[in-house]
Amino acid sequence: MPPTYLPSSLQQEPPADLRARVQAAIGRSWLTHSRPDTGLSAAHRFIVHLEGGDGIFVKAATTPETARWLRNEHLALQLAPADLTPRILAWLDDGPHPILVVEALADGHWPAGSGGTNWRAGDLPMVLDAIARLRSWPGDALPQGRPTQSAGWRTIAQSPEPFLRLGLCSQAWLTANGPTLAEAEDGLVRTGDAFVHGDMRSDNVWVGGEGVKFVDWSGARRGAWETDLAEFLPTAHLEGGPPPHEVFPKGGGWGAAQGADLGLRAIADEAAPSWLRRVFLRLAAINIDWASQCLHLLPRDGRRWNSI
Repeated sequence: MPPTYLPSSLQQEPPADLRARVQAAIGRSWLTHSRPDTGLSAAHRFIVHLEGGDGIFVKAATTPETARWLRNEHLALQLAPADLTPRILAWLDDGPHPILVVEALADGHWPAGSGGTNWRAGDLPMVLDAIARLRSWPGDALPQGRPTQSAGWRTIAQSPEPFLRLGLCSQAWLTANGPTLAEAEDGLVRTGDAFVHGDMRSDNVWVGGEGVKFVDWSGARRGAWETDLAEFLPTAHLEGGPPPHEVFPKGGGWGAAQGADLGLRAIADEAAPSWLRRVFLRLAAINIDWASQCLHLLPRDGRRWNSI
């Protein structure tokens, strides 16, 4: 059975054994705790307030899958540029469910929170610079990402009606432009030796006086150098940033592949809450528009992303 991914506000209280193990490793008392404002996870995640006033962030596996992810995150934190990561304070891996303890990054600005996203002037250029630095860092010690070749537009072409019901385009637009989008998706190369964070979104970004740090490295791997940038740009545009084609004008294959994938997710994930399905649709529209700009296609004739 797949794990249940809960928002932090609905996750259970920390088990007594977790508290005891963390206190023993840190050498200070766990006084109080709170939960992060954002994120969905099956793992335990707590911001812990210690005796003496300091804070730490505790992440503990709860399933074999989250244990595998957490071990990968620990590896990535050791290999990534130190100034782009939170500092590791303790690593407990003496059983099936490891525990990672890092600094809480209390001072500074988290762009994403429960009340929405707030990118301040100058934040986005700093994040883009940090992504560029990361992709040039050697990633050969990380596991290779799966070189899965997506075929979303060919899947859509075989049965277009569910996709057309999303209102993102007309049948005429899909007939005229679908083959070009499929060709761009087919040509996308996802493999490589760049250091890939793997979940580059605003809720995994912290901006402080020291610069930018990224959190949640559980999906880190080596892969194509464009991966993190391509994932980040559409979400950043949704949150007030520039259109992706202005930053990455040669990213048509990424926009095509991600647009099809997000559209198909909106169709297939019937259990997703309405707000999440709306995010899928808006990001699908942004990605398809990105691909259209890069591939010199006619503009979509469906709903604009900001009207969904």
